[in-house]
Amino acid sequence: MLWLNLLGLAPPDDPRLAEAIERAVDRVEPRLKQASGYPGRYRGAIARALRYSDQLAGAIPGPLALDPEHFNRDPLVRAIFTMQEDVQRMLLRSKTMREFQRGPNAGPDIHALMGVRRKEKKVFGMEIEGEVLRRDVAQQSITFSDHILNCIASEESDARALVAWRIFDGLIAQVAGHIESLRQEKARIGQSRDEVLARLHGPRTEGRAALEQEASRLLAELTVATQRLHLGRLPAFFDTLLRTPETLVRLEQRQFRLDGMGIQRTQADTGVSHALTFTDLLGQDRRRWSVALVRFPYQELPPLSERLQDANLWLAI
Repeated sequence: MLWLNLLGLAPPDDPRLAEAIERAVDRVEPRLKQASGYPGRYRGAIARALRYSDQLAGAIPGPLALDPEHFNRDPLVRAIFTMQEDVQRMLLRSKTMREFQRGPNAGPDIHALMGVRRKEKKVFGMEIEGEVLRRDVAQQSITFSDHILNCIASEESDARALVAWRIFDGLIAQVAGHIESLRQEKARIGQSRDEVLARLHGPRTEGRAALEQEASRLLAELTVATQRLHLGRLPAFFDTLLRTPETLVRLEQRQFRLDGMGIQRTQADTGVSHALTFTDLLGQDRRRWSVALVRFPYQELPPLSERLQDANLWLAI
């Protein structure tokens, strides 16, 4: 089903739709299940969110092979990981990977969504111009950190399906967050009104007219805030926020020409460099994660006690 939906053509009888509606309403406001219009009221907005999530999941590049053979041949993998051992460290640190290994696994390979932080910074290094070695030349470097794994599965199609659900949950979280901000605003107005009423009931009489005016204003605001959060109005937030899901989460591509040290180069430079394309996942908070689907051979991770012993050994060196 996922691969049929990559062009946004999910049929109206998508078998995931009922699950998606229930999943979304549980996240936003479970009481909506008892309100009129459930579940049909949500079909359009949720189907749109599912289609968009499928599109993004299908557009994420990969899978990148992280085995030793491809590490030596793929300049994109070598740019993201300084050494082959860094791949192993990522696996050892991954809580999601440990959770995956507790379940039943099939197949020789594992597929997962990998996210990394990309940092661009100015550095000073050496450059050779003709036969002259120049020092302290301003350069632009690209480095990667905070490697994480999510949406782990044995098959690529299953991993992409998990990615689609993760993106969908992120879209619904935006709806829930908007409604929660309205609840917080209502609580703030209510607290301000209570404080004004407490002052009105106090022994002091000066400024009473101004306090009464302020109390009336806050009561009017509280009435509007309460009406905005009425169960009958909440479904409209699904329609409004999910009408343009690309404003909530999207993919962007950036291309850099990098040498083996992660220094940006131009096509005119004589040294060996590669034009590499990175795909960034952006949420509404503008934080960037460079993402790719990755594939690596299945392996049993050592037990926690052994990993702690290795860590202590390194600390002692």
